[in-house]
Amino acid sequence: MRLSICIMMLAPVSAAVAEEIDVRRIWSDPNPVLGSIRTGISGFDGSRDADRALADKLRTLAYAMNQEIIAAASPDWATPSGNRRMVIRKWAEALAPQTGMLVQLALSADTASTESATEALSVLAFAPSTAAFAEQVRPYVKQSSWVAVAAADLLFEHRLLTAEDKQSLRDGKPTMESDVVSWAVGVTAFGMLDGMEVAKRILAGKPQGETPESVSKQYGVALDIVNRLGPDAAVLLPRIEALIVDPRIRASGSLRHFEYARDVVSGRKERPARIARNGSGRLTPWLASVRAMSPAGGGGGGGGGGGGGSPAAVTTTVFNSVEGELDRSPPPAADPDARKPWLMVAAAIAAVILIVWVLLKRRS
Repeated sequence: MRLSICIMMLAPVSAAVAEEIDVRRIWSDPNPVLGSIRTGISGFDGSRDADRALADKLRTLAYAMNQEIIAAASPDWATPSGNRRMVIRKWAEALAPQTGMLVQLALSADTASTESATEALSVLAFAPSTAAFAEQVRPYVKQSSWVAVAAADLLFEHRLLTAEDKQSLRDGKPTMESDVVSWAVGVTAFGMLDGMEVAKRILAGKPQGETPESVSKQYGVALDIVNRLGPDAAVLLPRIEALIVDPRIRASGSLRHFEYARDVVSGRKERPARIARNGSGRLTPWLASVRAMSPAGGGGGGGGGGGGGSPAAVTTTVFNSVEGELDRSPPPAADPDARKPWLMVAAAIAAVILIVWVLLKRRS
């Protein structure tokens, strides 16, 4: 399956949900939705119909939470205002009694292959960042590699990932080559350098084609890893520069992607920042641009790895309202000038690879 098709399948979820949900009713009283989810989980029999029904409820809740957070006035997605923090706290408190059953649904072996598990991970992006929540998630970091990465990603989203958790990920590194590549992408999202060997091996290979598609398929994962690591991947700079002068890379029209990676690794440009899906701000101390990326359409439909719960589009969103007065006006339209095509492609490649890896592992 081609990457473009995968993205088309993932992206429309939020738009479809938006037409069917009265989010303001959920904002004012989330208890009916939460109660329905509790009932769905407690009576979950694993059947296709039950899975679809429960997944729809979880997707609805994730979308409603995402939309209220977006609607709260903030300069951008990386800089939450007092308004936005207030809404984030509201939903964290509402979810606190439910996180235990949601974590079990999302990560336990009995249910991890279901659509509901994927949607539960989206909801858990809005969970409270507490020690109690960390203790619910942490045992799964010590399980099989795909579960460990999904659990670690959840901890990282809430700024709860510890050095001990990272060591657990290293201890659980898979042995199969295809799994190692996906594992490397996942752990790099947490600032771990362990994926650098994978990037080094990929970048050492000669170009196998001269089309943008073939170059992206061959080098996309490696470029995503080095872009995330930035100056920490300086040892790979000679390999990147060797590809920059390769005639096949130049003929493919992909040169700017390698030049961008070179500039990020050399420190000429700031590496892309990861920003929390719940709107609480940056998860990494650097920021690639003053104009921060913002989700344009919701938190449902995400996957279980580094890129899960990704927004349907990346935009610059600026809200203007008085601090302390909650602004629930709809988010403005996307600003096409704010898009960084290669960053979006690289992030999409990494997300799709990780999602596909997770799905395959769940079904094995």
